[in-house]
Formats: sequence, C-alpha cells, structure tokens
Amino acid sequence: MCFGTGFMLNTVAIFFGLLAAIPFGTILTVFVSWAFISLPLALLSTAFGRNWNGFQNNPCSIKTIPRTIPENWYVMPYIVSHMWDFSLFAVSSLRCILSSHHSGFTRCTMFMALCYYFS
Repeated sequence: MCFGTGFMLNTVAIFFGLLAAIPFGTILTVFVSWAFISLPLALLSTAFGRNWNGFQNNPCSIKTIPRTIPENWYVMPYIVSHMWDFSLFAVSSLRCILSSHHSGFTRCTMFMALCYYFS
C-alpha cells in the first residue's frame, strides 16, 4: 500500500516534470529486488516458523487465579488529561521557540499565542 501510494505520487511528479521525481527505472529496480529477495524470504520464514515442531519451553509458569492490578496515581484520568495537555503545550512551545529563528515572530509573541491557544 505504501509502495503503491509512493508510485502514484511519483507518477504525478513525473507527469508535471518536477525535479524531485524518482526515475521510473529506479522504482522498478526497488520493486523487483523486493519481489525476488525480500518477499520469498518472508514467505519461506513464515512457512518454516509455522511448521517447526519443537517443545515449548516457557520461562515461567502461568497461575490460573487472576490477581488485581493496583491502581497507580499516574493512570488516573484527571492526571493523564493534565499530563497530556502539558506535553502538548511543551512540545508546541519548543517547536515555536526553535522555529522562531526562521520566522518573523519573536519568542514572546509565540509564547503568548500558545498560552492563548491552550487556555
């Protein structure tokens, strides 16, 4: 699916004559090498792995009585939602600070815009 999408986008790039288009021969070479090397090896290893009859040696035993999982403070919904908001704000702030060099905005303006957006 990814290869097909890339192939279609590259076909459009070739049609419009863009310089970033990958030559058709290169795409064909990559596809043929995948089809004749990687795909048969994946199929062969799948067949070999499914038909391997060995003794299953688990490293530990499994208990039949289920035990309760303790409730931790960091998995409570209100903590998770606040941490999610903080992480979004922190990542956006860092991105704005790092990209403020390339744009005409100052760091203070970008920070105020982020505060307004996340409030």
